[in-house]
Amino acid sequence: MGRTSITPAPRPQALRVAAAVAGAYAYTALTTTPARPAPTLRPSQATFRHYEGSGLPVPQHPHTATFRFTISVRDLHPVTTRQVRAGLPGLSAHVIPALPLTVKGGTPKPPTVRISAHKCAALPPGFTLPPLDLGLRNRQAQQQRSHRFGGAHPRAPAACPHDACGPHRGHSGPPRGPRTDLTRK
Repeated sequence: MGRTSITPAPRPQALRVAAAVAGAYAYTALTTTPARPAPTLRPSQATFRHYEGSGLPVPQHPHTATFRFTISVRDLHPVTTRQVRAGLPGLSAHVIPALPLTVKGGTPKPPTVRISAHKCAALPPGFTLPPLDLGLRNRQAQQQRSHRFGGAHPRAPAACPHDACGPHRGHSGPPRGPRTDLTRK
């Protein structure tokens, strides 16, 4: 008669090792934390400010000009603008709607900034591009940024104090020509 091979019965020790390996794998798979989400960007990295143009004149404030912006956020976490100041002595800024202004990702907001010349003598001689100083905050950080907008924005705010105060102490008036926009290279 021919011999048939019989597989030996599994040993209890081999079963215990296989169970331990399977248990360790299952434990690791269940307790491993998922990949961390992308870190929150700093407020100035997550916020985009776009100049939309000049607003309507304010007859009751002859030394004032208004400028329209759109602020958007490219992060999951909202960014709050807590402060907007005109970046030169002698100028002041007022934001409509009132601050703080919180912008969530995907929902841009259109604030208007009213810049007023209230101390013509305090304006530095020869200025051409007044910045806006912004106080920004999100869950990552708080930042103070001085921001010069590109495009037509630098010419419009520079014209505001010139129109309100006239030339004085070396003030060269509003920028003229393409080379005065220092935000472009």
